Amino acid sequence: MLPDSGIAPLRHMCDAVVPVGFGVEGSASNVSADMTSEARQAMLLQRLGLGPDALTARQVPELAMLRGGKVLKRDDEAIIAPGMMAELAVFDLGRVGLDGAGHDRFRRRCSLIRGRRHTTASTAQGT
Repeated sequence: MLPDSGIAPLRHMCDAVVPVGFGVEGSASNVSADMTSEARQAMLLQRLGLGPDALTARQVPELAMLRGGKVLKRDDEAIIAPGMMAELAVFDLGRVGLDGAGHDRFRRRCSLIRGRRHTTASTAQGT
């Protein structure tokens, strides 16, 4: 939210079948580079301008994963199915601060990357 480029009209872009995906640019324009926070922020910003149904919690993962893979022309990713290159992370949602405080972090329990399990209880800092 640091750049002064405004709020992307995600709802209108999705309705017009414009290829849309989420990403983070790095520390120059994004302090945390935290994809989960970016996805949540996108949902809240759409709701701010268009109401509570503008972008739902069920639509956000689709934009962050499936549509993001299509934007990058990676049809072999972002779907949890045999033969696909999906990455899966499990978070303890009981620890998520829902008040929007910037210091709250998701606690990652484990990650599955290319079929290999990586277990951790460390704080996910944009990974």
